[in-house]
Amino acid sequence: MVLSVQAIQRLEDGAPSYPTVQIPVTFEGGKLARETPFELAPAKGMEVTLEAPEEVEVNGVELKFTGWAVGPRSETSRKITLKADEATKAVAFYEGEEAGEGRKAKPPETTLSAGAKQVCVQSFTHGLQLSWDVSDGVPPVTVKAEIAYPDKHIENMELKFIQGDQTFPMSYPGGGTVKVKVVATDADDASSSAEASVELKPCPSETPTQQR
Repeated sequence: MVLSVQAIQRLEDGAPSYPTVQIPVTFEGGKLARETPFELAPAKGMEVTLEAPEEVEVNGVELKFTGWAVGPRSETSRKITLKADEATKAVAFYEGEEAGEGRKAKPPETTLSAGAKQVCVQSFTHGLQLSWDVSDGVPPVTVKAEIAYPDKHIENMELKFIQGDQTFPMSYPGGGTVKVKVVATDADDASSSAEASVELKPCPSETPTQQR
């Protein structure tokens, strides 16, 4: 099991740079600090916590932390905890002060897709499947979801990642319409949203008036 950690600086022309950043690493039974790039070989199932410094100076330039990328997911928190189940690559992204001079950051852009899987078992009847992606924006970017269920119940929640897939179990044997709205807001209070709706098919032997 190998955990690979590195830092990447986003340059103005889009080309990557690989600064040396000291990352504190905490794991069961110990704590250490390593300079990127580095690799760790934790025991299977062990949890490893990485904490990227908020600011570092490289060649006289102040770099600011903007987020982690771990496999297909992104995380804006400086501290992340990974479980050593398989080989993993974690990348800490940084931007320099000069990268924002003369140009304005793009506002966040949000995409959303939604679907439903009919299950019709005793504990729940449908699985609401959401897939979202937020790009651009000034880090950190927060992502919140609003789900309006067939019985008019509304649930608000904060999504941990700016990109992801998640299934929410529901119990609506009579079916109905579920409406979803995802809103992304960046550090400059610029925001964008995306909406989707899903029709739930009634379970067999149930009437449309039977809901949770």
